[in-house]
Amino acid sequence: QRPQFMYKIETYSCHYDFGEDRIHLIGNAQKRNERMDFWLTRRMVIVLLGHGMTLLEKTDPLTPSVPLNEQQHFHSLQHKSAVASTELQSQKIETLNSTPILMNKVDIKTHRNHFEWIIYNETDQKIAFSTLKRNEMHAIFNMIIHFSKQAHWNLEPLVKKWNEKSATPDKVH
Repeated sequence: QRPQFMYKIETYSCHYDFGEDRIHLIGNAQKRNERMDFWLTRRMVIVLLGHGMTLLEKTDPLTPSVPLNEQQHFHSLQHKSAVASTELQSQKIETLNSTPILMNKVDIKTHRNHFEWIIYNETDQKIAFSTLKRNEMHAIFNMIIHFSKQAHWNLEPLVKKWNEKSATPDKVH
């Protein structure tokens, strides 16, 4: 069903590039032949976090059992718990001479026990995919939130409902 040329991204790393004013998201950083480097613009981060956070909330199987006035607090706890349960590592990522690909769009498909990301480049070609558990998606968003704060992108209104715990590790498994 997927085109042959799509890379499977199994791990994510990121950092903020002050010169480019973009988040540098790296897929498969430790696999030289399968590594993919992406630029995330502020606009892309707003779309990805806004849509992704909503999907995490709406697809949480426990949400219907939580009273409406408690759901914001519940999702904040879910986010913190998911990030805490994810294996994060902080390590130096090798810099490559190639220019990262501008991430233009991410389709997020929900499945029973996971999410699937389909990543598109600036010409709207599908170039990579990931299969992520709920806690992994939370952890990736947490890293992106952390680096958007370094960038002073003022995304606090978007992420306020999660009252996120700042992340410093650069790698998610």
